Amino acid sequence: MTSTRSTIAATSVSDSQYQALYTVTIAGSTYATALAGTEVNVQVGANATSTLTWTPAAATDKSYEAYSADDTIATVADVADGVLTVSGVGVGTTNIILVANGGDPTQARISAKVSVTVTA
Repeated sequence: MTSTRSTIAATSVSDSQYQALYTVTIAGSTYATALAGTEVNVQVGANATSTLTWTPAAATDKSYEAYSADDTIATVADVADGVLTVSGVGVGTTNIILVANGGDPTQARISAKVSVTVTA
């Protein structure tokens, strides 16, 4: 986690012998800079998972959204705890698009693709 630490010195205006030092730490976030998932092979009517990898591993927000490029081939069944679950719908190959929620707000959102092959 990135943080900023500052020390503040205060001196009494009525009597300069009274002084105090305060240390303040402002905690920040460690932003995700990359997201990747493993390739998925699944049969029609079944579910399979892809384990996601975040860079850096210490990213403070690992939430994400996932979308199928073709819902007639595969759909997103669940997104939880760094594991994407996909359902096979029809034979073919498509991509699941992952979009990270916790990237640096001053940069474009981080995205990745997970290739899904569905067989009969």
